[in-house]
Amino acid sequence: MGPRGRKAPQEQQQQPLSAFLAWMRSSGISWDEGLMSIEEDVAEGCSGVALGVRAKRQVLEGELLCSIPKSAILSPVTTAIAALLEEARIGHGLALTTAAMYEAAIGPASKWHPYLRSMPPREYLPLFWGEGELALLQGTELEGCADEDRTDTSHDYGAVVAPLVAQHPGVFPAARCRLEDFCAAASWVASRAFYVDALHGDALVPLADAFNHKASVVALGKGYVVGEVADRRGRDGSGTSSGSGSDSGSGSDEEGESSEGDGGGSGSEEGGSVGRGSGSGSGAESSDEGSSGDSGGGSQEPGGGFEAVGGGRPVILSSSGAAEWERDGVNLRLEIGICSVDDGGGGGGGNAEANGGSDGSGGEREAEEGPASSGQDDGPGAARGRPAKRRRGGPQQQPPPPPPAATGRLEIVAASAVPAGREIHNTYGEHSNAELLRKYGFALAANPFDSVTLQGGALVEGAAAALGGGGEREARRRVRWLRTHSDLLDQGSEGDLSALPHGRVTPELFALLRVLGAPAAEFDTWRGLADALAGPTGANGSARARTVDGVALAALLDGQDSGSGSEEGSEPAGGDSDGGSDQQEQQRYQARAVARRFQEVAIGGEAAALWTRTMAAALAAAIAEREARYPGGSSLEGDAAELARWRGGGRSEHAAAVRGALQLRVAERTLLQQAARAAQQLLA
Repeated sequence: MGPRGRKAPQEQQQQPLSAFLAWMRSSGISWDEGLMSIEEDVAEGCSGVALGVRAKRQVLEGELLCSIPKSAILSPVTTAIAALLEEARIGHGLALTTAAMYEAAIGPASKWHPYLRSMPPREYLPLFWGEGELALLQGTELEGCADEDRTDTSHDYGAVVAPLVAQHPGVFPAARCRLEDFCAAASWVASRAFYVDALHGDALVPLADAFNHKASVVALGKGYVVGEVADRRGRDGSGTSSGSGSDSGSGSDEEGESSEGDGGGSGSEEGGSVGRGSGSGSGAESSDEGSSGDSGGGSQEPGGGFEAVGGGRPVILSSSGAAEWERDGVNLRLEIGICSVDDGGGGGGGNAEANGGSDGSGGEREAEEGPASSGQDDGPGAARGRPAKRRRGGPQQQPPPPPPAATGRLEIVAASAVPAGREIHNTYGEHSNAELLRKYGFALAANPFDSVTLQGGALVEGAAAALGGGGEREARRRVRWLRTHSDLLDQGSEGDLSALPHGRVTPELFALLRVLGAPAAEFDTWRGLADALAGPTGANGSARARTVDGVALAALLDGQDSGSGSEEGSEPAGGDSDGGSDQQEQQRYQARAVARRFQEVAIGGEAAALWTRTMAAALAAAIAEREARYPGGSSLEGDAAELARWRGGGRSEHAAAVRGALQLRVAERTLLQQAARAAQQLLA
């Protein structure tokens, strides 16, 4: 019997939340009702039903909060059209988005109907914004992103999903499987889905996505790796062992660890059209607006936590006891960890390595087709999958029988203590405000992971002007040197040339400025970036490496010819060999991960000796060019005043969009102002 022929459950005459809670209990999802409550409107300013999780009493580190059987998650493997998706060779985020669209379309006949009803009809991402709302993004990191996302989503639907719907009229209710329905499902995937394990891939996980976001450093214990990363390495042939360990999931795929799928968060690594990289990390903390942002559950970029592989047991992602968790007034500790547990059944193994080779759709993950990555790897317009080769003959009316029931479960544990009455957060990854707004629909007032990209061309022009007579020719010479010895000016590297909060810059931006602004006599002696980042020659004739917090600058540049073999997750020389308890060692290991996450270069201040006037002038010019892109007549002060007027301005989609756009602009312009002031002090 096909999916639409299943006997529909009796429609419950209940409000969405009460129906959802009843459905979770009947589906085997359990939570400690004496410890936590699931509430509406915990996060303010959200469209639709904004769920959140609050501590009813003091939550202790290591306490089990809830358990979710994998049979209750919505994935390309558990959906009623799983076999059809596999036959059509549709995988990854595109498969999940298609499954979510289908399950929503069949209404009460869907196993997940109460769960889907608990969500807003759509997460109001920039993908859906009107022209007036999009105009507020002028000059920001997200300018133009909505057009990219719409193009990608329309392509996915038209090239893959619409033909599938037309080919199976007896399965898909066409009137509820239109492009707008696909976009709504894609917004759920972008903001809620996360990687579960090698069998399921990215999935929507009831209850896990009710934990709202807070900025946190994603630092796993020593000896554990993010499940998705282990799976990817296994498929790439590089192999990994459960003891190889990644101590930090930076929250972004670019950093190679967890961001988009740090094993369990909400968010899919490749998301559905609108959520190619959804994910909500694992562990979450809270920020002033982190959970109050305009997004209900949010995706975990993974989304809902991490599947940590190692030791064959659930992993507590301990973060207490580290002194480095405070950053710019924000507590960066993880609050929850999501662990994948294999019950020994064979269907939904919790160890990604044990299942490595298969993705959530049952198809191979290589040779993907579909739209090329949009400007942002994990933005909403980027579902990937591989369409089926069309078969000849009449349309198939019913899909093949569904796959065996999934086994195993996800357990959510407290990674750090949470006081009674406080909201319990997840973290969706170490995301900038632009990433948060694009994928989850909100931005944070205080976000230590925020950044603003500066244009390489503007930096070069600023340096040319500062170099004086013959400056343009000299700047061109240095650009040629940079292209020979680095990829700092390559198109794909521009995002690394960023200003950071509180007058700091990325090591990549500092290295570029160093080359552009060094005295000619010194520049002419360099043979590579390692020389550029070395300090003055000592009495013995050897150059002393320039350092930031004791770490050589050259070691902070990934992929450059700096000669550094340092890797973020590696054990530093002279590491902890002094014994101590396992818990203490885990805490020290994670503390180092936090320190490494923020190896940035200050503009002046304690790093003033590293800067020249030419470097500062080039930076100031690029910042001025960036600030000029915002709407004419606007200012940081004006944007901040307008944002204050919109706070508490209702739960409408429009209000959420305006708040998100203004918060993004205020945060970006504040960051640029801080960097400009620091540069001007060097020029004074």
